[in-house]
Amino acid sequence: MNYLEYVVKMNTSNNIDLFLPKPNNTDYFANTLGTTILIKNKKPIRIYLTGEIGTGKTTFARSFLKTIGVIDKIKSPSYSILEQYNIDNLNIYHFDFYRLNHHMEFLDLGFKDLLYEKAIFLIEWPEKTKEFLPTPDIEISFQCYKEGRIAKVLARTIQGIEWMKIMETKNINLQYLL
Repeated sequence: MNYLEYVVKMNTSNNIDLFLPKPNNTDYFANTLGTTILIKNKKPIRIYLTGEIGTGKTTFARSFLKTIGVIDKIKSPSYSILEQYNIDNLNIYHFDFYRLNHHMEFLDLGFKDLLYEKAIFLIEWPEKTKEFLPTPDIEISFQCYKEGRIAKVLARTIQGIEWMKIMETKNINLQYLL
């Protein structure tokens, strides 16, 4: 049984809205995206997570990180701003910019150069410093809806659009999921 049960709507091949009624639905979606991007990439991988506190950003990030092979304890970077992992000589950066009060703090912390490394980037609260961030491959906006969450998924690069197509070809038919 597919744990993503319904789709609210499919707008285009690069934009989809998913209803995730339970945390395990968010886990399944994160696992699906994680296994999709494990295909060898020659570019940085950037996934931005937006939404209010408690809407599922960190739940998604933890599941995604486990899927791609992180076996360490996965801590929320809410206080540290950055948690870093390494799998098979690939750096993975999980940022949470919630605590930044001014966009210039991002530059003061010295993170800008990291963003162009061949690595995987999960960034929560990217809107806090959007003017300094490169375009994400996938942007996922979470919001509470009824007893669950809605994840609005937007592929913003060719690489992101390719991932959406790969998920569809894996018989993970996002049009029929909620």
